[in-house]
Amino acid sequence: MTNYKFKLCYLHEHFSEYVKTNRRIVVCMAVLGSSSVATWAIWNRFPMVWGAIIASSQVLSVINHYLPYQKRIEEISKMKSGLAPVYSDMEYNWFNVADGSLTEQEINDLIKKFDDRWTNLELMYFTSDALPYKEKLAKRAEGKEIQYFKAKFQLEEK
Repeated sequence: MTNYKFKLCYLHEHFSEYVKTNRRIVVCMAVLGSSSVATWAIWNRFPMVWGAIIASSQVLSVINHYLPYQKRIEEISKMKSGLAPVYSDMEYNWFNVADGSLTEQEINDLIKKFDDRWTNLELMYFTSDALPYKEKLAKRAEGKEIQYFKAKFQLEEK
């Protein structure tokens, strides 16, 4: 269960990074585009500078649609929406496991059921791309996972 919570936190960290990247690029394009128009009056003084700014803005606008983070934002969003209920069901069933009311076979069957559901959802996404591993995001995700379990189950730190 903790592994799956980590995976959800890690997906969220990737999602947040890609959304920030998207915002930075959109803001940059807006600033470049509007600053080049706003400074049209001094075009004659620095034509090469303003030409470079306009060209940069246009290139950024074109390549922005082909950068992988655009598709990753969409796929991670859908993936998180599918995986979160599976995790919620795992957590709900954990209490039955923890109180000893299930047999070992029933526990094994639950694990198999949740593994299959999770895997089937994972296989639906990133079929033409891979989500790169980023140590910085993994550390943040691990911190959030630990905070979650400490708050939810009043656990001591690992």
